Amino acid sequence: TYIDRLREGAVIAIDASWGEGKTWFARNWAASLRREGHPVAYLDAFCQNDELDPFFIIAAELAAKGQPADYETVLADIRRRDDQDTHRAAAPLRQAEDAVLADTSELDFEQSFQLLRAIIREKAEV
Repeated sequence: TYIDRLREGAVIAIDASWGEGKTWFARNWAASLRREGHPVAYLDAFCQNDELDPFFIIAAELAAKGQPADYETVLADIRRRDDQDTHRAAAPLRQAEDAVLADTSELDFEQSFQLLRAIIREKAEV
């Protein structure tokens, strides 16, 4: 299977409209993979503390699976995977030509909300 052919693991995100069964599918697939002996780190965005840096959420899940990692190791792995994803031949991960990049990395929730609202309003006037 695809999972059996992975050498370094994978990050798999499931995208669909609300109510389409993403959570049900992910939980059941994760359980199935665990039964087959695959290591699984399942992160449910609705169950995570969004006040925490995403690194801490990922690092805690890895540590719980017996794979503790320091910040630099996890960051290097994320950057390596991002590079692979953006340069792969099939369906490279890229920002759409008409997409607006909103960098919220230095903003709190309210500032992020205001930025996104301003972008939406600007685009709606076009």
